[in-house]
Amino acid sequence: LIKVSFLFNHKMSNDTDEKLIESDSSDLSLYSSINSLLPRTIHMELEKDNLCSNEGSDDLEERFYMHLRILDRIRKLKAFAENNPLPFTDYYCVLHFECTCATEKSGKTYSNEIIEFSSLFIHASTAKVLSRFHSYCRPVINPVLSEFCTRSTGIRQENVESAPLFPEVFKHFLQWIKIEKDGKSVAFVTDGNEDIAAYLQKQLLYFNLDIPKELRSWIDLKKAFSDILRVNLLKLSEMLDVIGLHFECTKHCGMDDAKNISRIVIWLSELKIFLQKNAKLSKNGKFSMKLSDNYNNFKTPPDDNGSSFSLKTEELPYLFTVKRSKYYARLRELSSTSDEDDEDD
Repeated sequence: LIKVSFLFNHKMSNDTDEKLIESDSSDLSLYSSINSLLPRTIHMELEKDNLCSNEGSDDLEERFYMHLRILDRIRKLKAFAENNPLPFTDYYCVLHFECTCATEKSGKTYSNEIIEFSSLFIHASTAKVLSRFHSYCRPVINPVLSEFCTRSTGIRQENVESAPLFPEVFKHFLQWIKIEKDGKSVAFVTDGNEDIAAYLQKQLLYFNLDIPKELRSWIDLKKAFSDILRVNLLKLSEMLDVIGLHFECTKHCGMDDAKNISRIVIWLSELKIFLQKNAKLSKNGKFSMKLSDNYNNFKTPPDDNGSSFSLKTEELPYLFTVKRSKYYARLRELSSTSDEDDEDD
């Protein structure tokens, strides 16, 4: 993957970009047009958009090609969005967790307890952040944070020692959601699937609690972004770079990550490209334990070393599955259909 970074808000004012995009955006034609340019011309164009490289001419051509393809994709998305209906949901609720960790690669058997719970509530139509929820959570299995965990997340020992246990935080979160949505629809948004499919599910299982039905389906922003802009699956900072926003504040800080995820959601909403649920949890027929949905009444498991956290994916109460979306399928096909329409004209 070639890392793409450009300032989208410059309105594509330079002649070289406009001529190459408007003439023919097919791969073969675009590559041919770029190959006809002198290296110094490509270098100058990339320099305008902070994509300058000291590598060879082949690398410059690849970067310029990717730059033009992204600009062309956004142009087509804007045209597609003109006829878009209302959003698929009334509100988006961005979720992000920070968890305990021993080292950078703690392994799947480590008990990654949620220690920071961050969420932003967004009005889907107006693309405005309406409310925020944030709380630290006190870990039980590994109550003392590792040096690596503190260094990477910025969460200090005193933050978690004075914090409530996870079920208490989760109960308040559900109450907050109920008040904010006021009977209307909400779609949860995460950067990938682990937040809900792994971290949240295992954390609730540890306290013998079931995952609420409304949280068993959500929007995987990473996959949605890939389908919408036709790029490989990217890290959060790379997704921001692609649309010219760049990461703000501190990485791996729960609320900062949630804010940056929200910036992508807002950017797409302002473009009138709406997000639709594309991930879900299905009941695991092999899981027989009875779980409680009473979040007001929970008990800390006695002498539990975190066995629920070490469960394999196929042993969890719910199994992750992809939720198919006809809307994203239409967006994936947008490039080829648009080119065909241009040829018919």
